[in-house]
Amino acid sequence: MKQVIDAAYRDHLDVTLANLFIAVNRAQRTRTTRDWALDIEQEVPGVAQRVDELSNAAFTRVAAVKVATPAGARFRAMMLHGLQRQAASYRGLARDLATGEATTKVVRRWAGRFNALQRWYAHELALVVVAAPIRDQAAVRAALTNY
Repeated sequence: MKQVIDAAYRDHLDVTLANLFIAVNRAQRTRTTRDWALDIEQEVPGVAQRVDELSNAAFTRVAAVKVATPAGARFRAMMLHGLQRQAASYRGLARDLATGEATTKVVRRWAGRFNALQRWYAHELALVVVAAPIRDQAAVRAALTNY
């Protein structure tokens, strides 16, 4: 599983995601909705496009990782599916922000997709642990804690 995680984040996808969240949080500290929308419209589309690109690159790397256990195979499959959903979500965010649609509506829709993806990941990670032999579940759970 460590190889899968390393493959996913080798090009600092996690840092790019953090930068996007920082931009959104910084925008939320503005005084007016219009200022917030302007900040989002200026800062987020480029970072969202970058997350899409990095997620697709991570997908290719993760797909190439060889795994030896059923839990590892399930984890890799989960990551592949999650990376596809993540790329689509951020690609949609960048696209929707460019349409001229109300920024609050766009961000609300993206937040719904983001929250759904987080719930899906939590469910799937639990299934990865269950797929491991009982004697290995504690080690698998510990490995996933870093993810």
